Amino acid sequence: LDLGEFDLKLDEFDLNNYRFSIDEINLENTKANVVQTKLPEVTTENDTTEALALALNHDEIGLKNVSARYTQQATGQVIQLDLGESKLKANHIDLIKQVIDLDKFTLRKTLISYQQQPGKQQPQPGATSDADSVENSNGWKISLKELELEDNNIQYYDHAQPYTRGSLDFDHLWITHLGIEARDILVNGADIKCDLIDFSFREKSGFVLRSFKAQIDVSDDSAALKNFAMLTNHSNLKFNIYAAYESFEAL
Repeated sequence: LDLGEFDLKLDEFDLNNYRFSIDEINLENTKANVVQTKLPEVTTENDTTEALALALNHDEIGLKNVSARYTQQATGQVIQLDLGESKLKANHIDLIKQVIDLDKFTLRKTLISYQQQPGKQQPQPGATSDADSVENSNGWKISLKELELEDNNIQYYDHAQPYTRGSLDFDHLWITHLGIEARDILVNGADIKCDLIDFSFREKSGFVLRSFKAQIDVSDDSAALKNFAMLTNHSNLKFNIYAAYESFEAL
């Protein structure tokens, strides 16, 4: 681990009551490399934490020139992050009440790579609780005023799968020049809203999404795409869509 430059400003640090308020975090020129040679142990004991009373809040996080690599030799998983620059500004975060209200998130010139290499062992299935997952996912309210992604790259390669030539290969994806500009993003249970101003990328197969725009409004009983416009290197689509249904579960 090469920490580089790390700056932390705290407004509150209360270990007795698990309350932490972070004014600003800045991390720059950081490198980390983690290698795991054995499979992690899977425990089947019941989780007795019962939603830890952790109150965590922060105002702003800035990251620049951060590189991290994780290698799991037993399963053959390799995850790489080369982050150019990222900033996150929050209005309010309350993990206890499951509220995340963010003002702006930016990510520029970043590579995220996942590669599945031949492993020595197969990962062991872990114990999960469907009831807990459903309960937690329905309670969160997440909002983001501005989202800006610029000139990012995403790689997903599963080397255990055969290559598909001449078309989009979902087992060997290489997305470049990924950019997204969006406003007023809201996820509140089954409700999803977003003003997608622009979404574009290129894929190694030759597919190019030049522009994708839409006003998205989805609820538990309806879905709408307004001013939908998608331009690729071979097509141009424009339309409005509205659908009503009893509920997501009934679909």
